[in-house]
Amino acid sequence: YRITSQNNEDGIIDYIFSKISNNKFFVELGFDFFECNSLNLIKNGWDGILIDADEDKCIKIERCLKFFYPKSNVKILNEKINRENINKHISSNINHKQIDFLSIDIDGNDYWVLEKIDTNKINVICVEYNHWIGNNTQRVIPYNKNFTYKYDYYSGASLHSYVNLLNSRNFDLVAIDSSGTNAFYVKKNFSQNFEILSATNSFKKSSRFHSKNEASKIQNYILKCKFIDLNDK
Repeated sequence: YRITSQNNEDGIIDYIFSKISNNKFFVELGFDFFECNSLNLIKNGWDGILIDADEDKCIKIERCLKFFYPKSNVKILNEKINRENINKHISSNINHKQIDFLSIDIDGNDYWVLEKIDTNKINVICVEYNHWIGNNTQRVIPYNKNFTYKYDYYSGASLHSYVNLLNSRNFDLVAIDSSGTNAFYVKKNFSQNFEILSATNSFKKSSRFHSKNEASKIQNYILKCKFIDLNDK
């Protein structure tokens, strides 16, 4: 189900944490004041940190929290996240030993930022993948510290790129939202509570939001874009 998330992430998050004990602490990198994976958690008494490069979004979410949840303990940081600064922002703003939920949707360097994060103290990760890159491939956009998303669907990385990275960090894929946008991973010591998914079999596209002609144009454009093939590394 969806309350404040982009798709049905709210219901997935609620289900996952009904199976996992937690300290109610989150970090969300990239959000909108009307599309936020953590807002429903805040409503339910969670503390955490919201970080986004858009000042307007930060101002709006701050006003929203002050009005609806004045007792909430949430830091809002207006910062552009990259792989050089992510660990500094996390370590300097967190007193908790454990991050229960990390959400990443920064429309660009998501993979490279996640690669740099110390995931040892994180239990659940939600990260947006780019379905236009395709299934059964490990491709990611080249790292550019100053990358800015142009709303042309060129961003991020393929689902398999994230799955392989997080498998190496002792996480398993357990859910993909109904639109084929966000994938959820849990630490392996919690995996027995869930069905572990195959990236290939669970891959979803969100092309239902586009006509066949539009989807074909986007797919052809993405095929011409520059990516790093992680299989070649």
